[in-house]
Order: sequence, then C-alpha cells, then structure tokens
Amino acid sequence: MDDDTELAIRRLTASLFAFPMEGYLQSDHFLRFCREHGLDDLWAEYLENSRDRPDLYGGSVAKIAFDRFLHHLYHRRPREFPGLFAGIVTGLSRGITQALPLDLLRKDLASLGYSGEEIGDRFSGQIAGEDLKSSLMERYRDLLVSRLTPEDLEELRSYLGRQYDTEHGWSREYRGRFVRKLQGYMPEEVLTREIAGIETLLRLMGPEDLRNGS
Repeated sequence: MDDDTELAIRRLTASLFAFPMEGYLQSDHFLRFCREHGLDDLWAEYLENSRDRPDLYGGSVAKIAFDRFLHHLYHRRPREFPGLFAGIVTGLSRGITQALPLDLLRKDLASLGYSGEEIGDRFSGQIAGEDLKSSLMERYRDLLVSRLTPEDLEELRSYLGRQYDTEHGWSREYRGRFVRKLQGYMPEEVLTREIAGIETLLRLMGPEDLRNGS
C-alpha cells in the first residue's frame, strides 16, 4: 500500500472518529448494515484482532479495527467502496446533531482515485433518524443506566475525561479507575465487549438522563 492511500484512509477514519463513532459501531444499525452487505464476519474479525492487542484499549480498539476494515473494503471491493462508505456515514449521521465534514470526506475519497461521478451526491447531507444517546441508553438500561446514581455518573465521567490529555497522553491510572468502577456493574468479558459503546454513552449523558431514563 502506498503512503498516499494509507494517509487518505487514516483521514477518513479520523474524520468519523471526531464524532461518537465508537457508539455507532456498537449499534444495531451498523450490525444490520454489515449483514446486508456480507460484512458482519469481516467486521467481527477485525474487532476481535484489535481486542487481542495488549497495546490497545478503550476507543482505540474500535478505531484501529475500523481503519483496517476500511483498508479491506478499499482493496477488495474498490468499485463498491464509495457506496459502502457513504452508507456508514449516513448511519452515523442519523444519531448525531452535528454536521459531518462532507466536503472533507469527498476530498479524501477523491484522493483515493475516485472521480466526481463515482462519488456523486452520496454525501448530500445529514439524514434525520434515531437519537444515538437514546439508542445507547436503551441498549445499556438494565446493564448500567438503571443502576447508576448521579454520583456514580459524575465519577465515571471524571475518570473518562482524565484518561487522555494532549500533554501527557494516556493515563493508566484513570483508565484503571474507570475500568474498575465499571467492573462493579458487569462481568469483565461483557465490559471488554461493550466498553466502546458505554464510553460514548457516558460522554453523552447528564444527571437529568438518570431521572428521565431510568
């Protein structure tokens, strides 16, 4: 793979992971998309391989898995790639209120060698749909949400916010505190599988959601 291709796919991944992409990758919508396009086993394989890497944890697991997933799609299904990628972007857009950087995504697809005609108007704008926070709250209601107190939520959000800063990088201390706190709610194997979605939910939740959603 040449450097330009590598960088373009990294930029596509980074653009989407500026939004709650980890949660979307845990959603029923994305799993259904994968099944419809015969990609469910492929995605499960890349996700499992990332989970097996000791140097990855939290959101980095999903991010590396997704980056490898895009590489595979680009090289093995090149003609379908713009449409498949657009389907992923559309799915993500349904759960967020922010505007996605559609012009930037088009530019990166063009740098992969796709013409304006091939890219077309696939990224014509955001499509209204399910609320990501509501979807994740429903997914984790019995496992976590209904059992959280406002104090627990504040503590978990504090640990989550302190896991990384631009000056010192990842903090193993706060990562450890975060994981140990969540282990009080669920078995380790469940936490390992669901942590990306839970992290996204905790970033989106506030105390009012415990009053309204539990």
